[in-house]
Amino acid sequence: MRQHLGGKPNAIEYRIEAPDEYLAQDSVRIAPSGLYLRRNAQLVFVAPAGGGRTPAYLERFRQGTARWYHIPIATINKQQTSHAIMQDIAHCAIAIHSTGKHSVINYVYDVRSVKLVQRHKITAEQSGKNDKASINKDTDTGQYWLFELGASHALNTPLQLNSQRKFKFKITSMSDILSATNGDMLAKRYSYLYQEALLDA
Repeated sequence: MRQHLGGKPNAIEYRIEAPDEYLAQDSVRIAPSGLYLRRNAQLVFVAPAGGGRTPAYLERFRQGTARWYHIPIATINKQQTSHAIMQDIAHCAIAIHSTGKHSVINYVYDVRSVKLVQRHKITAEQSGKNDKASINKDTDTGQYWLFELGASHALNTPLQLNSQRKFKFKITSMSDILSATNGDMLAKRYSYLYQEALLDA
């Protein structure tokens, strides 16, 4: 309760809360029956394609025809990103390894849906992996966020990311994607969550 109300007993200084900080908390996102509460319709989930993907899966991202992307919930939880934030994501931008030290984002996709599923329920088409070689469908019960991707929108200038700077994901805005010339320029939305995660690590 104290976390949601702000402040601590006997505290002298109080930090200024981010405008959308409390809405990032799941318990605050209880919408009236039959309605869906969304804070921001321009959030973009930026992430690398991941290793071990089939050439056909990667080629679909290069051509703007990809339909699925998945990422472990454990990866998301390490940066204390709540379910409410994940369900607010409206777009997805996946970086594909190019040449040398760089990965490239060519397209931004609309997100039709994002939901939690058990890993063994993700098909080979959705994962971009040979499931028989990569998982045991009978025992793998880890949870993953599964993105269903919709229409793709080609960037006027492909966005380059330095592959040597490893990152798992970043949540930014559409305006930042359209104005950035390289991945380092992408601002992080909900940056206070990243900072708190580092402090708790």
